[in-house]
Amino acid sequence: STFYSDLDVNRMHLFGALFKEVISPAAKPSAGQGLGKLILALGGVSCTFKREIKPYQKYQIWSRVLAWDEKWMYIASYFVKDGAIFASAISKYVFKQGRKTIRPEEVFQKLNLIPATLDLNDKGDIELPHMDGGAEKETGKIGSEKEVRGKEGTKWGSKEVQEEKQRGLEIAKHFASLDELQNSPIMPSSRALGRFDGIGFC
Repeated sequence: STFYSDLDVNRMHLFGALFKEVISPAAKPSAGQGLGKLILALGGVSCTFKREIKPYQKYQIWSRVLAWDEKWMYIASYFVKDGAIFASAISKYVFKQGRKTIRPEEVFQKLNLIPATLDLNDKGDIELPHMDGGAEKETGKIGSEKEVRGKEGTKWGSKEVQEEKQRGLEIAKHFASLDELQNSPIMPSSRALGRFDGIGFC
């Protein structure tokens, strides 16, 4: 199947819309308010199927930033046709600059994707990409935090961003807990039904 390949292509489109300033091969050291050139590394992906996707059946993939923690950015993706969800996937990525890990929140704030917890004195509206890659409008408010205005007129400040992040983390934490598999024994006992040496069972 090509499901995971399709996810790769779809996520790259999303990242190109959100982070092209710092992940482009042509990114300069001063890009992204001093972030410089970054690399996005995939740390894991899981896909759950709800309905059958028949061979050669057409579908769309919708992706968005679900949540983030101190290291990982979690991406939610949905296989959709005519408004019905056929499958959903969650992926985690880390921003790297050489061997250094860059916190996702630092990247988002410096690229003006989420409000910074600073007082602003600027006025007027600025077109910004929202976390699903679409265009959103940002407004400045004197003496308060920066707000992001959604397509339906709702205003998002730091409070709303953090609330949505926490909702996403409630889902992402179950995916993150799979890391514990690496700490569990590969073979719970010395007995096995069979052993595979790369050529065949022995």
